[in-house]
Amino acid sequence: MKWVLVLSSSIILVVMMSIILYGLLQGINVYEAFVEGAKDGLTVVVTLLPTLIGLMMAVGMLRTSGALDGLT
Repeated sequence: MKWVLVLSSSIILVVMMSIILYGLLQGINVYEAFVEGAKDGLTVVVTLLPTLIGLMMAVGMLRTSGALDGLT
C-alpha cells in the first residue's frame, strides 16, 4: 500500500514539473498564467457558491424531515 502513495506522489510531481517546463519552453510566464487562472477559478466559485449552499440546505431539510427516506 505504501508503494501506491509513493507512486501517486511521484506522478503528481512529474505532471506539475512537466506543465511548468512546457510553459517555460513555450515562452509563457507561468506564474502570471497561474495567477490569472486562480482569479478565474475564484470567480467561478463565487458564482456557484449560492447554488451549492441552497442545494445542500435542501438535501439537509429533506433528510431531516424524513421525506428523503420516503422517496427511497
